[in-house]
Amino acid sequence: ALKNYLGKPEGLRNPHVNIVDPAMGTGTYPLSILRRVGVEAASQYGPGAAPEAVSNAAARMYGIELQSGPFSVAELRISSTIQGLGAALPGGGLNFFVADTLEDPNSASESQLSYTAQLIARQRQLANRMKRERNIQVCIGNPPYKDHAGGMGGWIEKGSSGTPGTAPLDAFRLAGNGKHERHLSNLYAYFWRWATWKVFESTREVDVRDGGNGIICFITATGYLAGPGFKGMR
Repeated sequence: ALKNYLGKPEGLRNPHVNIVDPAMGTGTYPLSILRRVGVEAASQYGPGAAPEAVSNAAARMYGIELQSGPFSVAELRISSTIQGLGAALPGGGLNFFVADTLEDPNSASESQLSYTAQLIARQRQLANRMKRERNIQVCIGNPPYKDHAGGMGGWIEKGSSGTPGTAPLDAFRLAGNGKHERHLSNLYAYFWRWATWKVFESTREVDVRDGGNGIICFITATGYLAGPGFKGMR
């Protein structure tokens, strides 16, 4: 899609294509992307081009994972793979965060915390900064599925604290759709709304290069394609 519709013949190797997996788990998608980038660079320019292409892609790749266990596995796997491909890790470290994707990007972390809690709070701050400021062209992954998830959608479901009528999920609602919209109370629907916000809305006003353009590539249930509860989303 990058090559055919967005004018980027290098695809994921394009230096202006930033990528995020908002439910990273153990890092399967970032790993696959890095390996693909290396293979394509080697195929076009020879084996010596692969390490630089992988290093460049790693610096443009972001990931968020709520659980520290899978996150640690992902970080280890991806770091080892980058080094195994002869590439260098980004100078500031990998852009992966232990954080809640659905948290309000303008949320502030507490200031007086234990050392460990400070590290976690810092991860949240970096993740929220990425949500606010980083232009993303590809949002890819396999977000969680959980039905009857009302109350679990964070900022996407409820909006910013103290600001009524700002819930991003409301953009997926349609007047008169009534009880059918109960199907929007699912984690995968919340992640779909986060992805559409991040790719198409969050940086549209500040990034003249690609703000508002991009691709969402999720493995999810397909109810949104034809289900009555998703008319507003469509």
